[in-house]
Amino acid sequence: MTSGPRERSRLCGLLGLLGAGVLAAVGGFLSNPWLIMVGAMVVVMAYLLRCRIRRCRGAVPL
Repeated sequence: MTSGPRERSRLCGLLGLLGAGVLAAVGGFLSNPWLIMVGAMVVVMAYLLRCRIRRCRGAVPL
C-alpha cells in the first residue's frame, strides 16, 4: 500500500515533534534550560501552524 503526500507530510511532522520532545527530555535530564526551551518552542510552533492551516481550510482549531 502506498502513502500519499498528505500521509508523508504527517509522518514528517510527527517525526519533527518526536525529535522536539526528545530534545526537551534530554534538556530536562541535563538540567539545560536552553534545550528545554527549544524543544517546547518547536512543539508550540507546530501547534500554532496546525491551527492556522485548519483555519485557512475553514475548520475550527481544537
